[in-house]
Amino acid sequence: MHHECTRDCTAHFIRTDLLTEGVTENLRKVTSYAARHEARFMKLLTEQAEDGSKRRNAAGKKELEAAEKRVAELSAIFKRLYEDSMARRISDGRFTEFRIV
Repeated sequence: MHHECTRDCTAHFIRTDLLTEGVTENLRKVTSYAARHEARFMKLLTEQAEDGSKRRNAAGKKELEAAEKRVAELSAIFKRLYEDSMARRISDGRFTEFRIV
C-alpha cells in the first residue's frame, strides 16, 4: 500500500538545506585540517589507501587460494577417472561423459 507523504511527514522528509549545511560544515572541517596539517593529512590518506589495497589483495589472495584448491580437487578427480578408464572399471562411454569439452 502506498501513502502520499505530505510536508509534515517526518518518516520520509529530509530538509535539503540542513543536509547541505551539514555536508558543507564537514567539508569545511576536513579542508581546514588538511590546510593546517598537510603532511599528516597526506600520511593519513596514504595509510588509508594502503590499508584498502592490503584488504583487496588479501581478499584476492584468498579467492586465488580457493580456486587453486578447487583446481587441485578437480585434477585429482579427473586423474582417478582416467585411471578407472584405463583399468576398465568404467566404460569408455562413461569416461567420455566426464571429459572436458
